[in-house]
Amino acid sequence: MTSVHFRLIGDVHGRIQERVRRPDRDKDRRYMPAIWRDPRIRGRSYLKLVSDATYSLQVGDLSLDYTELRNVDYRFHRAIAGNHDHLGKLTPHFLGDFGMHSVPLNEGELSVFFVRGAASIDVASRVEGLNWWHDEELTAEQGAKALELYKERSPSMVVTHDCPAELVSSIATFAHALPMSATNLLLQEMFEAHPPQWWIFGHHHKNWVFQHPRGTRFICLASLAYFDFDADGRSISWKPE
Repeated sequence: MTSVHFRLIGDVHGRIQERVRRPDRDKDRRYMPAIWRDPRIRGRSYLKLVSDATYSLQVGDLSLDYTELRNVDYRFHRAIAGNHDHLGKLTPHFLGDFGMHSVPLNEGELSVFFVRGAASIDVASRVEGLNWWHDEELTAEQGAKALELYKERSPSMVVTHDCPAELVSSIATFAHALPMSATNLLLQEMFEAHPPQWWIFGHHHKNWVFQHPRGTRFICLASLAYFDFDADGRSISWKPE
């Protein structure tokens, strides 16, 4: 089996390590978080997923509490902030608002352009400073700088929390009720300026692969799903696991 050199990891939502299951825990599964009920990810956790990879990048919505990352080496395992990350408590594992991130390969490096953030559709049920932050998306000024850098670097791989606007109707669970966010529109501008080879994102909690006519392979990662590359920068599989 090809060893995992670089792993992209979907939304975690606090499941950094596997919880001990008690006999009375599943009495009423309706009230368990959906990510815990999904049989496809039973036994998975963020710590287990990073333990199998030399390098990793988590695509956002990692947690609101990062104390369990204390033994994770941030030189090798990084994350971008989603809309449900605690922006006031981000650890060194998190990359910045946007920019380039490099992963060394056998020859050269794999360069990734990243952009944090998304718009919360459940903001009415959240409390600012506790589980919602007004700056969950980039400002217009930050977005303009991100777009300028993107055009300058023309990356072959992009990793974001959300996706370009044109994909929302195909990927979003409640697409009919979702207005285009500032993040969707910014990412769409980026895609129109330059179609990368790879574009990997999360946020929408489903595994989805789309080969765009312009040549970009879009991959949406479900919660605790992953997509791997080897040390030569080649994808190990063609769909998320």
